[in-house]
Amino acid sequence: MGFVMSHWEDDSNITDIEQSCGSNRGCRANTFSSFSGFTVKQDGSVEAKGDDGGDDGGDDGGDDGGDDGGDDGGDDGDKGEIVYGGPASSVNACNNSECTKCYDAWYENDAATIFNVCLDEQRFKYSNKCGTRKDLSACGAEDLCHMSYPEGDRRKNRSVNAACRPVPKKLVEGDFVFSRRKARSSRWGLCTYGCGAGECRSSYLNGDSAKWRGYS
Repeated sequence: MGFVMSHWEDDSNITDIEQSCGSNRGCRANTFSSFSGFTVKQDGSVEAKGDDGGDDGGDDGGDDGGDDGGDDGGDDGDKGEIVYGGPASSVNACNNSECTKCYDAWYENDAATIFNVCLDEQRFKYSNKCGTRKDLSACGAEDLCHMSYPEGDRRKNRSVNAACRPVPKKLVEGDFVFSRRKARSSRWGLCTYGCGAGECRSSYLNGDSAKWRGYS
């Protein structure tokens, strides 16, 4: 255990230090003194001289020489990088209500195990169903594929980012607020699939703060 000593006059004999400054009771500021064979008093107690226990020579257990199991020499099971195929059979296969681009994927060293990965959650405004002459490559076999453009894009279907995309499930079966009037055309939006015995009306997703101007 180390000590830091300061030059001061020990009139109260706090430290029991045998001073080597001659006849003076304290040490002068310009005098360097050496001390030996002393004890320290603290709060009325005396700490005995001797070994301070800093190192008992024992084993601290930091390294028992055993095997830590960090490397058992076996196969680490590296599957390699993820390979992205094409659109999943449905955008809903990713089980993510916000997903607008769901792809099939697999690891390069395990091509037999296919899983789904969501690659985009950007919001789009959807309009009419895409015909067979359109580029349907972004849609899966089970998707409702509609012309779309990014939310807020004023050029709408004329936007450079307009494309046929799959309509997420929440925009088909969500909680909607409907208009009071019947839609003017049965071919608009999802009305093209029919409404059974009901009437087809314009709507927006409940909770969409932009309401009729919103993405839903």
